[in-house]
Amino acid sequence: FQLMHVSSHFTISPGTEMNSFLLLGDGQRLTLGDIRTQNYRFDQVDLLTLSACDTGLGGGRDANGTNTYHYCAGLETGSSSRANISVAGKSMAAVMNQVIAEGYTDFSFGDNAPTTVSAILGNAVFPAGAALGYQKNTSLTRAVTYGPGSDNLVSLETSTPCTGPSAEALATNLEDVVAKFNGKDVCSGNPRSFTNDDGKTLSSGDRNEGWGSTVVSLGTIGSAPANFTDATATSYYTTNIRLRAAFAPGNVAKYYSCQERYNGSTRNCDLIGTGSYKIETLGDARTLSFADLPALALKRSSNRVLVERGGKVYFGGQDRASLTQAVRPNTVASVALLTKLSLPSIDLEAPLTLTAASYQGTWGLRDPADLSEPGLKLVIDLTGVYACQDPITSVPDACSLTFTNTATGAFTLTVDTSTVTGTLDFMTGTGGGTFYDSLALATGVFVAQRR
Repeated sequence: FQLMHVSSHFTISPGTEMNSFLLLGDGQRLTLGDIRTQNYRFDQVDLLTLSACDTGLGGGRDANGTNTYHYCAGLETGSSSRANISVAGKSMAAVMNQVIAEGYTDFSFGDNAPTTVSAILGNAVFPAGAALGYQKNTSLTRAVTYGPGSDNLVSLETSTPCTGPSAEALATNLEDVVAKFNGKDVCSGNPRSFTNDDGKTLSSGDRNEGWGSTVVSLGTIGSAPANFTDATATSYYTTNIRLRAAFAPGNVAKYYSCQERYNGSTRNCDLIGTGSYKIETLGDARTLSFADLPALALKRSSNRVLVERGGKVYFGGQDRASLTQAVRPNTVASVALLTKLSLPSIDLEAPLTLTAASYQGTWGLRDPADLSEPGLKLVIDLTGVYACQDPITSVPDACSLTFTNTATGAFTLTVDTSTVTGTLDFMTGTGGGTFYDSLALATGVFVAQRR
């Protein structure tokens, strides 16, 4: 497998390597000693993720509940502290008001004003066994990360800019990216107006410049949808801001704030600052990172990094060092709060009921043997509504999705002349299956990965 995600229970205990173990699906324990002596090999796996209790604890917690961690050969470092505090017999309103006053945002009672919290929770008290778990995480350094899927690949326009239908090819090295995204090949464009299906006239205004092929993405600020057609659009531009960059001689990076058209294209960029970029070797990859970013970039939680690896260039990122804190009630406290709020209690032993909405996210479907084939992007929102898009341009593509078994993630998808049949795994965010193209009379297999 190129990708392996193990989601299970794990216990790390001081002592010998036989004391720490991964709990397998059949109840057996796979210890660290087993992994070493039985010669488990993962050198053919591109990405191995272990999601379980106690994974990544570094040196373990001390008597005060504090630990340090270091991942990725020391590139990801930090510390965390954890403490469980009994709230048995204490006023729910007093406890929640104290939690909110201390800056924790895990709970919401209306406007969270003390009087509102007290009015909602009244004189209720927590029962015996109720406790709150407080945790603070401090990241000191963050590693560069990227998704290996086709929708994260960087493409370069190969056709003559602004002359008609564009052609693209995948970037193979960072130097080509620097040469192409120079901020010079701007398509001036003419002001445009059209009428949508509701009879509303939408206009670009006096400015309608195309910048998509000459600046590289540093990310988007905002979450407004941008997958409309002329018929379905409700405004010419979305409310999102597209943060973009261009490269100049002397390792200069120019930063732009751009508008986003209703179909997801980048328009009307304005220079908002200059900085620098550098290319470095990191393990078996090369990275391109930016410095002296504009203030607007602080609205994103991570900084853009481009990653060259295996003859491909990927959009990646590096999260900023941060301090996060959370407080979580244990099961007893959770049930007491839910009961007081007349909400259904949580039965941790009950099987999880999956629906189409359970598979929400952006899925990349592609040929596992050919990374140069961008494949298809399938977007499922939190209500189960879906849309298919070109993975590079995000232009909508008509499709029909049916989950034949939501418990297993089995589905059938029709796109153009192809019928795709397979499964999506809710837990791991991966999937696969087969497809048949009735026009080309061709069959094949695909893999899927959720972003």
